[in-house]
Amino acid sequence: FHHAYAAMRDDGANCPVLVYVSTADIDSCCAFRTLKLMLWSDNVPFSVFPVSGYGELERYGSEIPDDDNQRAIVLINCGGTED
Repeated sequence: FHHAYAAMRDDGANCPVLVYVSTADIDSCCAFRTLKLMLWSDNVPFSVFPVSGYGELERYGSEIPDDDNQRAIVLINCGGTED
């Protein structure tokens, strides 16, 4: 976890960390709140996007600029076990 967070924090220095949070349950909100406090305490800029399904997640994904910037993207309860 420490290595992944450090990499995300470093990427956030170049452009905001993109956080996609599922609106399906309260666990997502709690996880985001914890992450938000960590990012705020380290002065890492971030943008949050609530998503209700795969279609919305795909739409947000298509809006990410296609440039040379390396971005950290965090998916919270967005169905990582789905095929």
